[in-house]
Amino acid sequence: MKLHAEPLPGATNTIALLYGPIVLAGELGTNDLPNLYVKNQTEFAGRRAPPAPVFAASQDSLLKHVRATGQPLTFRTENLGQPSDVTLIPLYQLHKQRYSVYWNLTGEPEK
Repeated sequence: MKLHAEPLPGATNTIALLYGPIVLAGELGTNDLPNLYVKNQTEFAGRRAPPAPVFAASQDSLLKHVRATGQPLTFRTENLGQPSDVTLIPLYQLHKQRYSVYWNLTGEPEK
């Protein structure tokens, strides 16, 4: 298995990251979530979601900025996420917090 990016069909500047067949999601935390356990699935529907970081790279250079952390199936972006880098874990392992699966690429020159 290897790390790879898959573009969203029809939007080459929006990608998802996968490790083999496993979809990776970025952990975005629990800020502004008053209670992690809700009584119904629409309880947080009126809350505005914080913007997900964008990745400041082209699709060709993107994977150079994603590193394994030493934890199973866990990766971290390095000098890629704007305004901050993110930890990526399998989507099926992510619970009780905000997350993103699709990432916009700005294509800005690398620093």
